[in-house]
Parts: sequence; structure tokens; C-alpha cells
Amino acid sequence: VTECIPLAYIQSSGGMVVVDKDGKVLEKKEEQTSYMIPILFDFKFDNYKLSEKISKNNNEKLQKTLEITKNLYNNNLIEDVLSITTLKGEIYLNFRDGLKVIVGNEENINGKLTMLKEVLQVLPEGSKGIIDARNADKLYHRSE
Repeated sequence: VTECIPLAYIQSSGGMVVVDKDGKVLEKKEEQTSYMIPILFDFKFDNYKLSEKISKNNNEKLQKTLEITKNLYNNNLIEDVLSITTLKGEIYLNFRDGLKVIVGNEENINGKLTMLKEVLQVLPEGSKGIIDARNADKLYHRSE
């Protein structure tokens, strides 16, 4: 028996569902108040069953996005991220403190998130702006 860890909220009819790393629906919520996990804005599901994986034509994109949430979890960043969005093949993270991160594509995602974690540790508390993490070797921060 393995414990299912809540990793993301996904919009559904009548609220949100909480999913684990495999896209298995753990519970339904009216709003995202129970867990400090990101909302995945690129997906909306009307048909699902509790304790079963979400099935959707867009499953490959969902699996890639859930892979990112797993990496956020493994890098102890999951609670800091408010939402994850994908636009034109690029991943964007919106942090709870207003900081935005352009991750780029999912290539070398773990390296990018490891470097991002190091950058976040040296940024002054309350820093705003955008971090460009498309290049895992060198991240850039622009203040707003």
C-alpha cells in the first residue's frame, strides 16, 4: 500500500478535484483551501470517478504537467507555487508571493527546478518580477 500525495488541483464541474502524481482523483473540493498545491489551469474535466485516473484525450499534456508537479514536490517547491500554465509549449509557474517563472519546455526540468531553488534562496524576501529559467545553466531575474 502506498500513500497518495495530493499534488495539484484541476478544475472540474462544480469546483476542483485534487489529483496525485498519476492523475488519480483523490477528492473533490468546492475551492482550493485544503492543500498548498498548484492549480493546473490547462485542463478541465467534467467526467471523473474518485480513486481513478482522469482519462482525457489530452492525457500526454496532463502527464507532462503532473511530471512537473512531481519535480516541484521533490525540490520542496510545491507549496510555493500557486498555479502552472502551459502556453505555446512553454511552462509558466506563478508563485504565491507574486513571482513568476518561465520554465520553458520540459527538457531538463529537474535541473531547471534545482537551479531555481538555489536562486530563490538568495533572492531577497518579497522579491517580485520574473525569473527566466529556460536555460538551466543561467537563470535571469527581472524586477517589476
